[in-house]
Amino acid sequence: MRDSLLRHPAVVGVRSALGSRRQPGKSELPLEFDDLWIRWFGVRRPLGAPGAVQVAVERHPDGQVSGMLVAPEPVRQFRTAGIADAPRQRRQPGGFEGVGALLRLGDPMDQNNPRHHPSIAVSETVAFACRFILASTVVVMRRALVIASEYGAPEDERLGFVPEVAAGLAQALKDEWVVEGPVLNPTAREVKDTVLAAVAEAARGQQTLLLSFLGHGVVRERRYQPPAFYLQYRDSSHEPTSETSLHLVPFLSEVLGGSDAVGLNGLILLVDACSAGGVPIQAALDLDNPLGGRLEVLVASDDGNAYNGCFTKTITDALTTGIAHAGETIHPANVHPLLATVCATQSPAHLSYTNGYINLAGGHDPALWLLRNRTRAWHALLDRPDAGLLDQVAGQVSLSRSQKVALQRVKEHIYSRLRIVTGPAGSGKTTLLATLINPQRDRFGQVTASSISAAAFLSRITTPDAVIVEIADQLATVRGDQGDEQTPAFASAFAQARQQVDGEIKAKMLPGTTSLLDRELVLPLARSLDPTKEPVQIVLDGLDQVHSDQESPFLDLVTTLTQDDRLDRLRVIVGVRETDRALPERLTEHGLVTRIEPPTWGDVPDADRAPWLADVRAQNTTAIIDSGWLTVRLLEQLTDDPGTYDLATAARAFFTQALGRLANSVLRTITEDIAQLLGVTGIGPVLPLVVLKQALIELDHDITDADLGTIIATLGPLIIRGRAGFSDEHLGYAHLEIARSLAVTDPT
Repeated sequence: MRDSLLRHPAVVGVRSALGSRRQPGKSELPLEFDDLWIRWFGVRRPLGAPGAVQVAVERHPDGQVSGMLVAPEPVRQFRTAGIADAPRQRRQPGGFEGVGALLRLGDPMDQNNPRHHPSIAVSETVAFACRFILASTVVVMRRALVIASEYGAPEDERLGFVPEVAAGLAQALKDEWVVEGPVLNPTAREVKDTVLAAVAEAARGQQTLLLSFLGHGVVRERRYQPPAFYLQYRDSSHEPTSETSLHLVPFLSEVLGGSDAVGLNGLILLVDACSAGGVPIQAALDLDNPLGGRLEVLVASDDGNAYNGCFTKTITDALTTGIAHAGETIHPANVHPLLATVCATQSPAHLSYTNGYINLAGGHDPALWLLRNRTRAWHALLDRPDAGLLDQVAGQVSLSRSQKVALQRVKEHIYSRLRIVTGPAGSGKTTLLATLINPQRDRFGQVTASSISAAAFLSRITTPDAVIVEIADQLATVRGDQGDEQTPAFASAFAQARQQVDGEIKAKMLPGTTSLLDRELVLPLARSLDPTKEPVQIVLDGLDQVHSDQESPFLDLVTTLTQDDRLDRLRVIVGVRETDRALPERLTEHGLVTRIEPPTWGDVPDADRAPWLADVRAQNTTAIIDSGWLTVRLLEQLTDDPGTYDLATAARAFFTQALGRLANSVLRTITEDIAQLLGVTGIGPVLPLVVLKQALIELDHDITDADLGTIIATLGPLIIRGRAGFSDEHLGYAHLEIARSLAVTDPT
């Protein structure tokens, strides 16, 4: 299995950075990658017809590009089959700003020509090429149906607010969803027909479906059975029946279990009606098999009343204005606390399920989101490819005392040009740095922008060139506390200086050879850093994770940024894992080292969890947890006690449990192959989902997007996902020890 995966063309490029490096005159990659050369440069946006990628080059290392449509080599269009034909296409705003590529299709690569040597690992270019292609042609991934009724049974009060409230929700969803409705005041039969059609349409397109119901709800008591919840419509009777009302969950179970629903890629169910409290549990029990377990349910009330459309109004307001403390997207889990506060006279409920099991707080499927977050407080990775990674690492996290102490030390020593955060695996270094990057709360609880101006999470396929350009792009778009519509003085000055340096290099006004680092960062920063202002801060996490060939170049990068006299107003914070080797002297002799102590079982907060895990916590209060918080995240989702509590054991036990929760042997076999594939592509969100799916197809797996979504959601904390639910999603194992424990052979 491993050998066949390594030979697959979609994998070879991703794998290449883990071992062999391309050398002049020596090709170790298959012809497919010689025919497609992709370089990382600044690209504004794709031009041309939908379904084609035509590249506009902003910068080129040879300095030969003078116009947006001029390139040193012919640039041709690249058409992606099956993507451009989706109905009602819309371009994603800023879908790939900062992600650039120069595509040469069909032209042979001259191994002896330095201009033809990729400036970054081929593995990274493959990933960004897939992201680039998918960002330029948007597949319809989401379909919504909004149904609302002012009327119920004849004696029910007319709900005059319904048309306006339903229309507001439908309008808000249109930014990301193909919306049908609002369907106003239908009969029960019309509701059923409309839902049937929406399910069939979403399934044909392998789309996520959102169903929103607004109106009258009623519960019918049943002997020896749980109460039955019905939605009432203008032809409903006082005593609800399946004929004249909508027996919601049983109806959905029947519809979603039919052949027309095959391919449906998850369900979000919103119910704004009285007495809907029993819907979440009933939905988990009855809708598990048809949906493969990917389900989010949000209801307005328990067994009491829902008032004046407060539930739907609050959701609409959140989608329209955003939630400052939420992540890149707004998920039902983000909305529920807001509903509980705003709609104080009713009791909203939210439950999230994967394969019929209730997800713990923060463990929901991140792909089942409602909308992009419009007004999230600014941070360095906002709208960048790693924004989803930041949300996953920092979301729903309570820092340990050791982490809080380390965080305060890092903040207080801003005078130090280099600050190093270290600690053993799992001690929470990345979580601490993600907390720094994330928007902050002030003493009054208000969310404010982060003080970090640029950041990068490093991995085995990351190269200094890629990081240099990414950091420069982030610095040129720093917003800070001044909001979306204003560009702070530093960002303007840096962008202008960057442009000036580029022009001077092209005009040969600068003496000597200018490196990419000088051109993109050192010279522009030297001209734009203001000694009267606060220092500019950069975070680089995972310095220990880079490929061994790149260790020295990365140390050179950090050394230059923190010791060049022209950059005395620049601050760099790096995260480095503690290993048997001492930290590089080049770091420690000039940097302030802050160590995070590994967590103990006593640091794990009290929470509802399996009884066996509560006993482990109580009996081992002072014992250090192997690999820290990641081990805890896995253990707390295990039904059975694995006996030992190290990361490798927890990962294997979780994977075995995940396999058992999948619907059939076909999905289990595919999941085992995915586990091997992820084991050879590096740690962190490095593998584009489109490449993963293509590799599975090449392995003769007939897999749908819905099945792949189910598998990925089931893998839970074993993996890290970037931009979950977007067409350019990418993923990978969360830790090297997880990859080792699940791989046939050592992935290193």
